[in-house]
Amino acid sequence: MIMQHAILPAVYNTACLTNRVDKKLVIFADAHNKRCPVYMRTLAAELRQRGYKVRGFFFDVAQPDTEPACPCSCKCDGRNHDSACRCRNRSGYVRLLRRMCSFMKLYAKAGTVVICDNFLPVASCRKRKGTRVVQLWHGCGAYKRFGYDTADDIPEYYKGNVYRNYDLVTVSSEHSAKHFESAMRTKPGVVRPVGVPATDVILDKGWTERARRRFFELHPEAKGKRIVLWAPTFRGRADGTGSCCSVKGTGKASDTALDAALSTAPGAEYVARLSKFNDVYLVRHNHPHAASGNRDDAKNGCVEDDIYTLAAVSDLLIT
Repeated sequence: MIMQHAILPAVYNTACLTNRVDKKLVIFADAHNKRCPVYMRTLAAELRQRGYKVRGFFFDVAQPDTEPACPCSCKCDGRNHDSACRCRNRSGYVRLLRRMCSFMKLYAKAGTVVICDNFLPVASCRKRKGTRVVQLWHGCGAYKRFGYDTADDIPEYYKGNVYRNYDLVTVSSEHSAKHFESAMRTKPGVVRPVGVPATDVILDKGWTERARRRFFELHPEAKGKRIVLWAPTFRGRADGTGSCCSVKGTGKASDTALDAALSTAPGAEYVARLSKFNDVYLVRHNHPHAASGNRDDAKNGCVEDDIYTLAAVSDLLIT
């Protein structure tokens, strides 16, 4: 892969020649969200209060901001490319390359880089001394095999260790540490059970009250009902497409194709039973890597992109 082995390292090494490491510069980066994920926000706020220069670098590889008109023979509108469309891969690759190169220039002078999911640019080069990489991860515990402990998690085209250059991986317990160390193939001592920012958010009563207030403002029909959150566990490849979040119980049309796919997901039978009760309000939140085939799920009543906000308002979680 030319980007991984040649372009990104070259950009990084060139930037290192003209920049010194700024110990006060902290980069928060993620390639699956267009804004700072909830599990990063508490740490970012704390570092700002302590006088650090906090920079955010966020984009969603599954949801390009804009795309040019399609120049090839498929005659699509520049967005709804068919499977034979040549410009989809070409324009997407150029846009992705520009973003990755921009990150590498920041990476070269950052004192710390904080991520919460696989972020390939971090591992694409030999990191200079003085820069630390902190992996917060996006969930607590390890409910299933992931990373290098399963055959379908790491993209086949990626050569090398996706988790290279990590200095610290925060996990919620000592029991989880051994599983993360195995899945990420890290050196002993890198994975440490120091707790995760996500639990700080959930335990913040002020934050949970604001989350509940916002939820019921958006969905007053849920007041007085038991909120049941269905979050199907991700199955399949981690390099699948994007995320979607749909709310059941709003009376709005749902994504029928996605409903059909999820009808056999673990927990579906319990959801079907609960849907018959009038005092139950069902909310569905799919894993960020779940492929929907329909990018318009937000029109169907999407509440919030992160699972923690929905968890704060829910009485029962099915996963």
